[in-house]
Amino acid sequence: MSVVTGKSALSPVSEAVMDVLGIEAFSGASGVCPGGVWDVVPPDQPFPYAWFLVSEVPDRTYGRFGQVLEVQLHVFTQADGMRSGQLIMATAISLLNASAPSVTGFAFQYLDHLGTVPMATFLVDNIRTYDLQARFEVLVMETD
Repeated sequence: MSVVTGKSALSPVSEAVMDVLGIEAFSGASGVCPGGVWDVVPPDQPFPYAWFLVSEVPDRTYGRFGQVLEVQLHVFTQADGMRSGQLIMATAISLLNASAPSVTGFAFQYLDHLGTVPMATFLVDNIRTYDLQARFEVLVMETD
């Protein structure tokens, strides 16, 4: 059984990811991912869009002052093939790697891209939909 001591960084890391990827150049109407970036995807969201989730990594909290988290970022597209999804994901990875996100109540230590893999394709309204997933590890330290 894993025990997380201290305060949780789940919400502050989610907010930091949204701050980085929620910029107009990425997820705005004229950005590479015009469907936006979401942690909860609205019904009937137009493609392409990005969805992310943040989870704590058990038994890797480095005591009560630090927390390791995993961020999973998915890009969903209905364009032919994976090329457009790969462009969107490459832009997201570049933005996340280039920033030192502000994580409220925590000092950001690092964000490490662990890999990107294509997931299964599926049909939405009889249109082939592609899912590309990237995983990141994040370390934050409590500041107060």
